[in-house]
Amino acid sequence: MRTSLVVGSALLVALGGAALAVKPLVRATLVSEAERRGLVLDPGQVSLGLGTIELHGATLVPRDDPFLKAGLRQVRLRIGLTAPRLRAVEFLGGHVRLQGSLEEVEKGIGALRSPQAGPSAPRSAEGRFVVVRDIDVDWDGALGEDDRQSARGLALDAGPGGIQLGANWIGLRTAHSTLEIAGAELQSKGAAPGARFQSARASEARITLKDAPPAPELVSNASAKPGALPPSTLTTASPSKSGNSALHKVDGNGDGQGLLARFPLNPELPPRLAAILALLQGTLAKLPQSSSIDRMWVFYERDGERLQLGPSRLELALSPQDLRIQFEPGQGADGTPLALQLTLPRDSSDLRLDVRGGPVSLATLGIAEGSFGLEGVKEAELSGAIQAALNPNQVRFSGYAEVKRLRYLNPRVAPGQLYVPSLRWAGTGRFYLDGSFLEADEGEVDLGQAKLTGNLGWRRTEEHAELSFHLRAPEASCQAMLDATPRGLLGPIEAVRVSGTFGLELTVDADTRKLSEMGVGFQLQNRCKVTATPSELDPARFKRVFSRQVPGPGNMPITVDSGFGSANWTSYDEIARHFETALLVTEDGRFFRHGGFDERAIESSIKDNVRAGKFVRGASTLSMQLAKNLYLERNKTLSRKLQEAVLTLVLEQAFDKVALLELYMNVVELGPGVYGVREAARYYFNTTPAELTTAQCFFLASVLPAPKRQYFAADGTLREGRKEHIQRLLQIAFARERLSQGELDLALKEELRFGQPGSPRAVSEGSSASDEGVEGGSPSPSSAPAHGFGAPPLHTGTNGLVSPAPSMNAPINPPMIPPINPPGAP
Repeated sequence: MRTSLVVGSALLVALGGAALAVKPLVRATLVSEAERRGLVLDPGQVSLGLGTIELHGATLVPRDDPFLKAGLRQVRLRIGLTAPRLRAVEFLGGHVRLQGSLEEVEKGIGALRSPQAGPSAPRSAEGRFVVVRDIDVDWDGALGEDDRQSARGLALDAGPGGIQLGANWIGLRTAHSTLEIAGAELQSKGAAPGARFQSARASEARITLKDAPPAPELVSNASAKPGALPPSTLTTASPSKSGNSALHKVDGNGDGQGLLARFPLNPELPPRLAAILALLQGTLAKLPQSSSIDRMWVFYERDGERLQLGPSRLELALSPQDLRIQFEPGQGADGTPLALQLTLPRDSSDLRLDVRGGPVSLATLGIAEGSFGLEGVKEAELSGAIQAALNPNQVRFSGYAEVKRLRYLNPRVAPGQLYVPSLRWAGTGRFYLDGSFLEADEGEVDLGQAKLTGNLGWRRTEEHAELSFHLRAPEASCQAMLDATPRGLLGPIEAVRVSGTFGLELTVDADTRKLSEMGVGFQLQNRCKVTATPSELDPARFKRVFSRQVPGPGNMPITVDSGFGSANWTSYDEIARHFETALLVTEDGRFFRHGGFDERAIESSIKDNVRAGKFVRGASTLSMQLAKNLYLERNKTLSRKLQEAVLTLVLEQAFDKVALLELYMNVVELGPGVYGVREAARYYFNTTPAELTTAQCFFLASVLPAPKRQYFAADGTLREGRKEHIQRLLQIAFARERLSQGELDLALKEELRFGQPGSPRAVSEGSSASDEGVEGGSPSPSSAPAHGFGAPPLHTGTNGLVSPAPSMNAPINPPMIPPINPPGAP
């Protein structure tokens, strides 16, 4: 026994000594073999066992091209005992990082497979086994500089009998999309290069599409210049969102740069897509003839919100011609399924997308209640048929989509829930993926009995852009148009009844190289007549004292009394005549000519917004502003604009123009918590409306876009920028023959000071502007008879909704309240 122990110990010592002697040789052999193949190997810690060599903490990088870096926790090499050859390689844990495009990495791997020096070792006919367990892979730059493709828990069993490949998780990313696959498994029966996988499946997959961030806003550096205006600037746009179109330079680069920045080119997208398609087409030969994903989701993300489709089963079928991917959300549920089929050809022809089916409820599709404001998803139904063809350069599409019983909540559209009984879109078009071309032909939107048709064209280069747009609403019944409007958009005007017909047509043709020649046409066939209004909208109440809640100083709500007979009411005849002149110049030059909507102002507004590439100015008339002030809250929503349009019809039919103007002058906000011309005259200049000077009138009109802003310095003098602005307005009024030369000269010399009445009104005989030949002209205020709430009207409303109040022209003394001085003012 003792002898056996001694012999055993001696053998162990001998083997240990032999191992110590062999280890350097093994390390040198491994490093040399790697070097022969263009690799730099650091074996880390080497240990030898019976028929095995193990490396712990090994690193491996290419010698000449740093496209790969591998850090391996454990590598086990199995050596044949009967013959000194490698039988199997096991990679047990570690991390591999790849760097470079698909082409660069493929080229690097090809170089490693073809060693430059020395003969390659002969391969055994029996083959070798390769085992991979728990390897993580990250690939930077495969599809773009900032993209990273990843795999976690990669596993591989490869041998003469076949290959089994799997991963716990795979993530593929581009700038605006992500594909995640969990529990992926692939299996083939052959191990030869190019052998086809026989089966493939995954337990789950998620596709996430992310909306691109908006283009950055351009900041205008245009500054207004004092002095006389050249004729070409007398028709440029105002930054006022509710004003005349003839005041200032366009805010936001009116030279078209704003439009170019809003819709930038994206030249890197086509090559990225080409790389993805090439990768997919290159792997088709190795894909199994049938594959599946048990549970598949598609997500769309924008502004922190997510829209979901799925889960559903995904089926893939490979034929000699193409790969077809079938996705049916809500498969197995009641109703007609909605199917999505994607066809990827083996050759270079277009990838095809076909969506058709329904009606199917939104809930069946997997859309959650409240996603993107969608509500009632169990009742809402979707159906359609859309075909699209895609290649790396462009997308072509055609088809239709229809949704019924849709409920939608979006505070930017309306304060409450919208209900859409039926909405249908149909059209064809194509667009280039780099943003250089878009063409939508004869699209059509049906909303109940209301219909819109149109087409759109867009061409873009690095230097310029061309836009062509046509929209048409065929003439239809006004009541039918109201009835077709989604419930919730109309608010209180749902009960308004109208007769007559309505139609419109809009065309825009613009080229940023010659914006001065932009063609804009807006034709409104508005023959709508209001026949009935609910009591809360009855305009007759504005003929007497009425109360309304408005924002006061600090935006705190206050209640003010307005209307004929209230303490602050001032009749039309008691207001300095040039306050009307100033309103017409700054806000609505065609007030006495239009029926509430100024088509020419709308055209000018469209031109200015196209030039700037964003919304810089609306086309609200005085009538529309009055409707907003009298009826509506100040939330900026689509529903408010629609309600404003109908309420403008109500007011225009109920009052004559002078009565509308008189009411406007008495309710409009002209300062922080200051409403009406009487309060404004007292607040700014400690005077009465009748004694306002010409310059003071133009100052009051100039503050309408921003009445809460501070325009006077601490010493009570008018700030220089506002003074120059008022001088420009005066010059515009003179150019339009609304001021005489004497009135202009006197007003330009006037110094406005906070709290000081100033000089008496400048009055020159014969200085009134004639309406003949003056664009946007109005009846001469000085010669027109007194009309409004205190006198017989010029005309009554066509539907007889309101009768003017009896004449009561007694002057109303201003209340004895001292003016509110601005901070720091004397």
